[in-house]
Amino acid sequence: MKKSGGTRDIWLYGMGNLGVSAMSQAVVTFFMFFGTAVLGFSGRSMGALFSVSVLWDAVTDPLSGMISDRYPGGRLGRRKPFLLLATVPAVACFLLMWCFPYERVGGGFLYLALFMLLFQTATTFFYTPYAAMGLELCRGLKQTKLQSIRSLFSMLGSAMPMLVIGLLQLIQGREDVRYLPKTYALLGLILGALSLLSLAVLFALREGGAVPEAGEKATSGRAVFGDFFRELRNWEFRSVLIGYTLILTASSIITGMGMHIFTYVFELGTGQMFLLLAELFGFIVLSQPFWVNLSKKYEKRKLLRIGLYVTVAGCLMILLSYFLAENLQLPLLLTLTPALVTTGVGIGSTYPIPYAIVAESISQRNTASVLGCMTFVFKLAQAVAVLLSGWMLDFSGFASANTGAWTDSGRQKLLVLFGATLVILLLLAAKALAVKAGNAGQAAARPGRMRKPSKRRRNTKGPLGLPKRKKNAEGIGNT
Repeated sequence: MKKSGGTRDIWLYGMGNLGVSAMSQAVVTFFMFFGTAVLGFSGRSMGALFSVSVLWDAVTDPLSGMISDRYPGGRLGRRKPFLLLATVPAVACFLLMWCFPYERVGGGFLYLALFMLLFQTATTFFYTPYAAMGLELCRGLKQTKLQSIRSLFSMLGSAMPMLVIGLLQLIQGREDVRYLPKTYALLGLILGALSLLSLAVLFALREGGAVPEAGEKATSGRAVFGDFFRELRNWEFRSVLIGYTLILTASSIITGMGMHIFTYVFELGTGQMFLLLAELFGFIVLSQPFWVNLSKKYEKRKLLRIGLYVTVAGCLMILLSYFLAENLQLPLLLTLTPALVTTGVGIGSTYPIPYAIVAESISQRNTASVLGCMTFVFKLAQAVAVLLSGWMLDFSGFASANTGAWTDSGRQKLLVLFGATLVILLLLAAKALAVKAGNAGQAAARPGRMRKPSKRRRNTKGPLGLPKRKKNAEGIGNT
């Protein structure tokens, strides 16, 4: 029997993420609009529902990881039963969210909230075991390739809701499909079917990783966060957790404020904005093979820091492009294009590399528990990012475009705050990834003559000035 972790299994694993990613993105993109513009619920109510769902999602992540790690495995494997038991209810709740006859029943908002919370719970019990399966499937260079392919299908899944709505708009004609309830019913049916197909693909791969022995009680009775805190003693895991949390915080600010920046600061039309966003995401995808190939030669932590510095350069170029367009009367699209290309290539490094580092730095027996707690930390950071985005909007004097009350100085203030916050977060992330075991600052220079480095030591750097990857006896490169 062939071992797990081959090229076939890696591609099957990546494709298994397509459906659930599409459903989750549909909720993020359209659910607020569906609840307010189509169903007629207040924006305050829908905002409160989203906040509660994010907090509930954060709380259930560590719990789902602990339950998955304690499962001894069976005929279907150790993680696959959770994917089955999570995907089917997630699809059912997803369909009910869009198709339930809210107008015919009393207390429609309560049903909406119930379906939303059940959907978030189901997807939590999918994502945590799914991520753990990926970390257990292979190690070393294959893990970087796996995370790159997973990210590729995740981004394709995120694009699916917009593609479906666009196709329905072409079929419908002039009438705006965003206000038609049947549009969302069709969206639910199409993405739900896609999720079930993705689930079938996952059952075709071979699982990897150690399975707990029957009756093993080494970790029973411990706190949910016990495994996570034990892993925090590992300096490598601790530094990548801090660095990746800061990266995701910056990403949440981009997601939360990107529409404001493009619409109100750069004053781009809808077509121009989506063209530039497509350019950004296109280079994120196209840069994946570039980073994966570099990770075969250089240490991952060093390589990720290079990617962050490239992203910082791109953010600064975005700021510069605005002022060049304003002062030198240059076409904004011309100045933004190289900035977004640079930013996209830099962001591309944050998809395959961080989880590959995590895979090499934690024990495989408690993978899901640790990932669940990591996601809990990430969700808290994203909540802080949302609050920070709102504060920046208020501080800059933001007002709706319909009032015309927002001044040019306010727009510039928002752009500077936006860019400076991203640069600071990314530089702090790079700093966290540079921390090594122990406190390097306490290493005092010893008296006496310094030893001349050997020729072998002097020749360990590659063309980028990065240390080449060292390999152990099994041929797996260290991070």
